[in-house]
Amino acid sequence: MPVPRNTPSIGAPTITPHSDPMRIASIRNRPPAWVVGVRIGRYGDDAGFEAAARAHASRDAGNVVRFCHWRHIERVIATLASDEIVGTVH
Repeated sequence: MPVPRNTPSIGAPTITPHSDPMRIASIRNRPPAWVVGVRIGRYGDDAGFEAAARAHASRDAGNVVRFCHWRHIERVIATLASDEIVGTVH
């Protein structure tokens, strides 16, 4: 069965944000915002890859909650690193 064009394969890091408004990363509370700042400060341009690696390690360990946490961090980092304007501009 072919994979749709804009759907990343399972296990592939999602480093670029999508222009689909339903997939815009949002920061829901303070800890992820703090973690994003620390990751970018520590790892620079590789922060998204580092978050993806932590997400994959959490998934491999069977920790769904931490997997979702690190994927969320990865998406926020990708959104902040992108030059693309996503969503509504006021």
